[in-house]
Amino acid sequence: DDSSSFFRAVWQMVKSFGEENFEHLAHEAEIIKQKLAERFRALCQKLHIRNHSRLWHIIETKYTERHRYYHTLNHLHELFILKDEFSKYLQDHGDRVELAIFFHDLIYEVKGSKNTNEIQSARIFAESIPDLDEQTRQSVKTMILRTIDHRCTEKDDLDCQLFCDFDLAILGCDSAKYDTYTMQIRKEYSHVSQALWCLVRSRFLESSYNNNSIF
Repeated sequence: DDSSSFFRAVWQMVKSFGEENFEHLAHEAEIIKQKLAERFRALCQKLHIRNHSRLWHIIETKYTERHRYYHTLNHLHELFILKDEFSKYLQDHGDRVELAIFFHDLIYEVKGSKNTNEIQSARIFAESIPDLDEQTRQSVKTMILRTIDHRCTEKDDLDCQLFCDFDLAILGCDSAKYDTYTMQIRKEYSHVSQALWCLVRSRFLESSYNNNSIF
């Protein structure tokens, strides 16, 4: 069927990629992981968040789950590149945005109910970091919940708006990077038939296109 043909094509691409390239990617992934771990440690130290080692272990474990291909540590790395680029527009040096980046896809179950991932990620964030003041905790929770549909309200501040833009920035990238993203998302939903995948994906893209603006 169409789904089997798709995954045969993916496998042929993997075989042609070469062992040397995979070793290079593995090395890059390890560097990214180390950078993120250090960044999280520094953020926790700055905000007086305790148990940063335990929290980082949770983050690393969740974002390296075997069913993830796009929503990985590399996704966080890409968001931090954007956060650093636009840091001059963020409040408090972007500390709230950094917390939102680390926790926004903590839970990512592709077979779960709609919106459950974001709600659970926001809940775990709030329960895991009791050291934060209530205003900061609620602000970060709001940012995470906004990724349900990436639509901010008039009450949301610029930090929240930019964070949602960062998370959708892949839609505005070059075609090669977008194609890679699409294939990674498809692999995360490998349990879905090709026909259903095309239907749901087209609805998402049509909804995004029909918005007054995406970013």
